[in-house]
Amino acid sequence: MRLIAAVALALLVATTGVACSDPSVSGTDPSVSATGSPSQAPPTRPPNPSSQAPPTQLLDLSNWELEIPVTSGASDQPEKVNWPALAAYHSQYFHVNKAGSGTVFWANVGGAIIPGSMFARTELRELADNGTRPASWSSVGTTNTMTIREAITHLPTVRPAIVAGQIHGANTYVALIRLDGTRLWVKENNQSAGTLDPDYRLGTIFTVQLTAADGRILVYYNGMLKVNFAQVCSGCYFKAGAYLQSNVSYGDRPDAYGEVVIYSLDVSHH
Repeated sequence: MRLIAAVALALLVATTGVACSDPSVSGTDPSVSATGSPSQAPPTRPPNPSSQAPPTQLLDLSNWELEIPVTSGASDQPEKVNWPALAAYHSQYFHVNKAGSGTVFWANVGGAIIPGSMFARTELRELADNGTRPASWSSVGTTNTMTIREAITHLPTVRPAIVAGQIHGANTYVALIRLDGTRLWVKENNQSAGTLDPDYRLGTIFTVQLTAADGRILVYYNGMLKVNFAQVCSGCYFKAGAYLQSNVSYGDRPDAYGEVVIYSLDVSHH
């Protein structure tokens, strides 16, 4: 019988030019490449949320607005989710992680972007008065602090850069918590204000605190003051999440992505 089957298979290949792909005959898994590694294409959509619980079970989002990198209806503008709709909101871009301990922020390079920006994001923007108006404060006369416990878990391939927290002024950014490759640093006024970690490893949980007070910006990394520079600004607000620093013009594919997991997020003004 084995001889007959072998002859039949040889005749099939000879007459059709097509070899049998049945793994029981070829002895190889069709999902494994010639190198012995799974032949998986890069993801073309965000991962399905592992939990149906909204991130508000972990984070107080009553004074935040969420922007995700998809257009809203017929508009070409990125979708925004405001409070109180944000209380029950979760999606593939913004969801509780598998462990149930953190909130995943996921954004792809080819996602929708806001006018005037170059990069896509899944990011929270600070509001005030239970989400009824945009936050707007000064670095003089009050002490304004945002503390984030988070981990950066994935970067785009060609330009591996992402912003995981920031202070924004009325017209431009004031301070960015940015990762480029393995260097985690603070960017201000288009230059480096200091390095937080020269050899950051993806997935490492850290705590960063940004404080604006007395006309200065202070950044603490895991409890240690790392950055301190003068900056008088007004119309300010905090942002947190996954703000990519790459697009297709840098050579990244539209489905390349960045991901940040936030475990706690606290803001105070006094």
